[in-house]
Amino acid sequence: MLDDALATTVQCNASFPLTAAGPPLGNLSYATVKPSNSEKSGVHLGFLWSALVLLYHKDIGILKKLQQLPRGCNILICGHSQGAAIATLLHSLLLHSSGGTDALAHALETKEFNYKSYVFAQPKPGNWQYGHDFAQAAGNIGLAICVNNSRDWVPQTPLALDLPDEVINNPIDSWLARKNAILKTVAACVESSVATLRDGLADVVKHGAEAAAGYLGQNIDTSYLAQGPSVNNATPYLNYVQCGKLYSLEAVPAPDEENADSLWQHHLGNYSALLDAQGASFI
Repeated sequence: MLDDALATTVQCNASFPLTAAGPPLGNLSYATVKPSNSEKSGVHLGFLWSALVLLYHKDIGILKKLQQLPRGCNILICGHSQGAAIATLLHSLLLHSSGGTDALAHALETKEFNYKSYVFAQPKPGNWQYGHDFAQAAGNIGLAICVNNSRDWVPQTPLALDLPDEVINNPIDSWLARKNAILKTVAACVESSVATLRDGLADVVKHGAEAAAGYLGQNIDTSYLAQGPSVNNATPYLNYVQCGKLYSLEAVPAPDEENADSLWQHHLGNYSALLDAQGASFI
C-alpha cells in the first residue's frame, strides 16, 4: 500500500540517501535507463523502492541469490499487478547494471546473465522517456512482454498528466510565444497550476519516501552504499505510460458487470482464462 501511495516520479539514473535511526549511511545509486535516454526520464517512486528492496535486502534480497548462480544463466522475471510494475523496473535495473558503475554493476559484473520478463496487469511504472528506453533495451526484441486486459482499469493507472515541459525537444512554448502572447499566458497559468499540484503531491509522499529510505537503510548490506552527496532525484514528470511489448487480451464483460467485483477483470485467474481462450502465441 505504501508503494502505491508513493505515486510520483523520481529521476532515472540517480541515487537515494539512506538512513537507519541515526546519521546518513550513504547513497544507493541506481541506473534505470542508458545515459543517452536520461533526459526527462522518470520512474514511479513507490515501485522503484520496492524493486530496490527486492534486490538489496540483506536477508531476503535476490541479489545474493543471483550472485550464487552460474555465469550466463537465463533469468526470467515475472509479476502481476503491482508486482508487474516492480518486475519491469527490476528488469531495467538488471539490464543497465551491465557495464555500469553502480553497486549492482559491481555485484553482477562477471555474470553475463540473459534477462526476459513476462508481466501481467501492469500499472504504469515510468514515464514516456523511460518507456522508450525500456523498449529499446528489451521490448523491441521481444524480451519484455506486457500482458494487459482491455477492460482492466489497473493498467490505466497511475493517471498520466502531460504538459509541454514533459516533451522532448518541446516546440510548443516557443511557438506560442511567437504566435500568440495571450495563449502563451494562458498556457503558463495552466502549467503553474499543475506545477503546484505536482509540488503538493511531492509533499504528500515525502514522509512515505523517508520511511522507505529508513527501512532499506536498516536492511541493506552497507557495502553497496557510496559516500558523498546524493544525486538530485526530484522530477515533476507524471506522463506515465505502459512499458514493454504489449500483448493485449480481448476482455469478456464480467457477469452482472455493474455489480461485479471491481477487480474482476484484474484477477490473475481471469488473465489465465483469457489467455487460454485467445490461444496466446507469444513465447
